[in-house]
Amino acid sequence: MTVVAGRPEPADLTSDGPAGGPTDGPVSGRSPGRTRDRRARVLLWGGAAAGALVLVALVGALTTPRTTTGDLEPTSASPDGARAVAQILQRQGIGVETVRTSRQVAERSSALRTTVVVHPELLGPEQLDRVAATPGPLVLVDPDLPALERLAPFAEAAGVVEARGAEPACSQPSVTAAGSARAGGSLYRLSDDARQASAVLCYPAPGGSDRGSLVLGTENGRTVVVVGQADVLRNSHLADADGTAALALRLLGTRAGVVWYVPDPAELSTSDEAPTLSELVPRGVRYVAWQLLLVAVLAMVWRGRRLGRLVTEPLPVVVRSTETQEGRARLYRRAKAYGRAAATLRTAALRRLARRLDVPADASPATVVALAAQASGLAQTALTATFLGPAPTDDRGLVRLADEIAAAESAVTTASSRPARAPSSSGGVR
Repeated sequence: MTVVAGRPEPADLTSDGPAGGPTDGPVSGRSPGRTRDRRARVLLWGGAAAGALVLVALVGALTTPRTTTGDLEPTSASPDGARAVAQILQRQGIGVETVRTSRQVAERSSALRTTVVVHPELLGPEQLDRVAATPGPLVLVDPDLPALERLAPFAEAAGVVEARGAEPACSQPSVTAAGSARAGGSLYRLSDDARQASAVLCYPAPGGSDRGSLVLGTENGRTVVVVGQADVLRNSHLADADGTAALALRLLGTRAGVVWYVPDPAELSTSDEAPTLSELVPRGVRYVAWQLLLVAVLAMVWRGRRLGRLVTEPLPVVVRSTETQEGRARLYRRAKAYGRAAATLRTAALRRLARRLDVPADASPATVVALAAQASGLAQTALTATFLGPAPTDDRGLVRLADEIAAAESAVTTASSRPARAPSSSGGVR
């Protein structure tokens, strides 16, 4: 290297030699390679953290027991759920399996399992048939009329009362052992055929023993229990001081397992045999409709007008013909129908003149006016304006027209009634 003024020249940093190596002092700015490495490390750690969070959430979801909040759901811990009953049964060694469709009920049910159906009103005819074909005991919670007719024909709906605690008041050992329990709700009575059969009515309503909230009977060789008070299975009333919990366990714990059927409303929409409107309407509604129709017919007959034979009656007064004319004239005046009134006056006058002058019936008004002018000696132009001119526009003009018509008629009448002049006797042909 060359020396200028005793100092070395600066080395070329772009060269590949020793002079191009890194300097010992600080370097201003950040190299692009180091920035890319730092960004890659940030992305790597961020992705790892996000993956760890997803993994923790997935593990928590898989390990957390599934719970719901639906009414009478065996996995629901809400006051309306039935998780308490299901857990007590499982502690007693009785498995509880929840199903959502009638096909699952047909597959999982057996003679060693009790089938519990909640919300039977959501079942159609096809679903009811599948439930009816199950072999084991059946427990219906608050069934409606179609479910009773298909699954428990020994019971009939008999109204609704408030919930209360009551004694069994029946001879069924499994029920009497539970003692006082929550009753009320939907009531049922035994059908006429079931009164002589083995059906039993328990927890009767106040004031009568023919209606109760619990019915036990036999249908197709198996035990069917109709529970009208769903609070017997709900969490909010299972811990009551009475025997509600004991009653629930005695109704559901008679077999080694329980198939808990919670109907899915979507199954009914996809059913091959959806219920018709007539099937959904209760049977009593038809009788009410016929009664209303009969009442309507009787009301029409009672309030309808009865037409008898015609009877002639003398008029109490004699009405003058001029009153009709005066009444019509008042109507014309009130309506200011000057043209209609003028036309009526002219038409009537021309008809009278035509009869007076022996004019044919098919003669025109102009012909009648011309003959009237010839007979009366009046100017034909004046008579034409009177009978065929424009209509008046006020009361004064209408009165003037009436006077002109009366004068013209008077002139024609006077001229036609004047005797013809006789010829002179003294005169002759000169």
